[in-house]
Amino acid sequence: MSALLEGFAFKKKDSLLHRLDPRVKLAYAIAMMVVAGVHQELVPLLVLFLAQVPLALLGKVGRELAKTLRASLPLVLLILATNALFTWYAGQLDIYALERILALAVRFLAFVASFSIFTLTTSPDDLSLALEQMGVPYSFCFMFRAALRFTPVMAREARITMDAQRARGLELDKGGPLARARRYIPILVPLVVNAIKRAWAMAEAMESRAWGASEKRTSLYVLKMGRRDYLALLLIAVATVAAVLARYYLSFPCILPYITAALGLQP
Repeated sequence: MSALLEGFAFKKKDSLLHRLDPRVKLAYAIAMMVVAGVHQELVPLLVLFLAQVPLALLGKVGRELAKTLRASLPLVLLILATNALFTWYAGQLDIYALERILALAVRFLAFVASFSIFTLTTSPDDLSLALEQMGVPYSFCFMFRAALRFTPVMAREARITMDAQRARGLELDKGGPLARARRYIPILVPLVVNAIKRAWAMAEAMESRAWGASEKRTSLYVLKMGRRDYLALLLIAVATVAAVLARYYLSFPCILPYITAALGLQP
């Protein structure tokens, strides 16, 4: 889980995606979630997921995206196993139900990929400034920026603490669920203590700088969208509308029956 959270940390690089306005990338992330939520078939969801690969390469975050997807595999397996178990218990487990279950897993991967590309290529400061210029209250912008900044930090601290406890002989991967949960107590305690210390230090720093004393805030930087940003926004809008219309006016075939027939797994 810590590796999954670390995969959402901003990576400062020089790429086309990094130079785009954060509002454009926010629109991209929202559009991907909308399209993934509208479609239920496996084929369009696979296309949507694979479409993230060239974007990650364009943003020079392909390796980071691969690590994030690899870290999310346990959650994908949990989705597959849980849905397959309940479907089998209901007596409705067939090849078409399996394809629907696979579509749920691919939809989750599309969510993870789109949000990961967004956070990997968007600075929390720029995103907070963009939200503020869009009229979002500054308190919410600050809270959102702090969450984006400290979530990867907490994930790294969790990994370091787990490695330190393993070096002291703590076995985290043995025993039943209750035994494993008890072994995680020496990890949760220092994490909670450090989180409280960090929150207290942030509160003191905000108070010393008179945070919230003035309702009208000014910013040193002002974000301005250029031609490249408007073009990207237009492409996102056109692609989103086309994908939503395809959901209602096109029929996508089930591919698992064809795959199993080609492999000779069906009589």
